[in-house]
Amino acid sequence: MGLDDGSHYNFEYNSSGQVNVIRSYRSDNVQRAYTAFNYESPAADCPRLFATRVWAENWTGLNGVPAEVVTQYSTPGDGSCMMVAPDGTTYKEFYGSGWQKGLTTQSEIWSGGVRQKWTTTAWTQDNTGVNYQTNPRVTETNVYDAAGNRRRTTIDYGSYAPYGLPNAVVEYAADGVTLLRVTYTDYNLSQAYLDRHIIGLVSAVHVSDGAWQSKITYEYDWDNATNTYLVNQGAATQHDGANYGQSFIYGRGNLCAVRRWNVTAITDWNQAKWVSFTGYNTTGSLIMSADGLGYETRFGYADSFSDGNNTRGTLAYPSTVTDADGFSSSLQYNFDFGAKTRAQGPPPAGQSQGAIQTISYDAAARAQQVTTVNSGAYTRYVYGPNYVQSFSSVNTIADDAYAIQVFDGAGRVIGAANNHPGSSGGYSMVNTIYDLMGRAVKRSNP
Repeated sequence: MGLDDGSHYNFEYNSSGQVNVIRSYRSDNVQRAYTAFNYESPAADCPRLFATRVWAENWTGLNGVPAEVVTQYSTPGDGSCMMVAPDGTTYKEFYGSGWQKGLTTQSEIWSGGVRQKWTTTAWTQDNTGVNYQTNPRVTETNVYDAAGNRRRTTIDYGSYAPYGLPNAVVEYAADGVTLLRVTYTDYNLSQAYLDRHIIGLVSAVHVSDGAWQSKITYEYDWDNATNTYLVNQGAATQHDGANYGQSFIYGRGNLCAVRRWNVTAITDWNQAKWVSFTGYNTTGSLIMSADGLGYETRFGYADSFSDGNNTRGTLAYPSTVTDADGFSSSLQYNFDFGAKTRAQGPPPAGQSQGAIQTISYDAAARAQQVTTVNSGAYTRYVYGPNYVQSFSSVNTIADDAYAIQVFDGAGRVIGAANNHPGSSGGYSMVNTIYDLMGRAVKRSNP
């Protein structure tokens, strides 16, 4: 499989038709990494994977990392499925039986032969008397560790059980009995939403520790008498404007307003404060965002593409952004892959023009040069098979600041360097070492 940047991946298969090696080659056609898969033998109808082996240039075989980093998979006979990570950490999962088959009932993490952390999960469903699943859902979790800590959470679904939506989530202290916090969530299940399979719109969230601590409510699809919350910005290509135009309001599921309540007067509408407002166009994109005081930021979606063809009617990307003071920024995009190619901000005080930035891309859609048009300052990029160089103008456009990042076969930065313009060739360099889990463990200035 080849990619636009010149890299490619080769896939190899075993006699059962399963992928057993994936090799990664960079643009210079040099193999930089591979992942190999080992399956059980003799092969069953569906041979199980029992190991993956990873090699990557400038990572494995160095700094104590073995030539191949191995992750192992097995069923040890205690009812669990087990994975052993390259650093020896063991992860186990246990599953239920009957209707709970395939549902995780306990997970464990072991290190140094000691169970360090384990989680138990209790389930219920609409009908627990059958041996197949009917809307299974979690009712309780308990998390323990080797130091004796415990975190218990219970979940009650109330009237929302048919939809699998949690209503009351109760968190307990370390004794598993003393209540710490209850979070109640209510949902908007109006028929207009159910008919369109829009299930789970949150209508209110209450938090209590025995006394109310917080209440937030959410409102959807507000009446559009002011043409504020649903705007027709034009007929987008391939959009059903007849059935889903500006006259179709209720049933979209657009969040229009958020309100925070005074917990000392939790039912008093007069003491509730608006937090935010949002409006949309008929294709579902955000066209207005306002804070609780009504200060708006507005978005326009008229086509603005770098090829000059702005008659496609896509309404795909925000091309203008206007703040609460009426100052606008504009954006332009590449039509083929949607990347930003030009941005212009509002003019500062006393200026006729805002800052303009242009971005050009190479054939692989990677940023090639970013230029500030007003001053001519730029940063340009050069991409190698395992490195990226950048050249940035600093004091003048002839004064390039050089920087480079070098990557290992897994794509992680192993070396970075940059010079200091005007300092007679001074530079700084950082090397990074990774452990067998791919975690950075040492950075040094050689």
